[in-house]
Amino acid sequence: EEPESREEHVRRRYGSMAGAVGARIHEDPALAAPLVGDRPEVLAEAVHAVEHEMAFTVDDVLSRRVPLALRSRERAGQVVETVARVLASRLGWDEARIEREVAGYRRYLELEADGFVEQGSVGNAA
Repeated sequence: EEPESREEHVRRRYGSMAGAVGARIHEDPALAAPLVGDRPEVLAEAVHAVEHEMAFTVDDVLSRRVPLALRSRERAGQVVETVARVLASRLGWDEARIEREVAGYRRYLELEADGFVEQGSVGNAA
């Protein structure tokens, strides 16, 4: 199956609001950058989440608005810091808040992974 293009992804995910996401990319082409390499989601989606969906934490963006927590193998990588910096630029966070958000989200992912291992869902080498 052919991977979904950025345009197809934005149109399918945002429907009538796809134009708003596209407009952000048109205003700032850097926002067309993928959030992670294995998915079609782009930086403009994190901006849209803050500006139009009232997202105000890294967890909210990555777990619910642009749900990479469920869809990407790279979910704990650079994307966490990238999204934190997007939120910081829109919400006025300082470096300490950025660090807390990144650390808190990565801790959430660790706890989630530990829960799956304990339940035998991941890494079961029986």
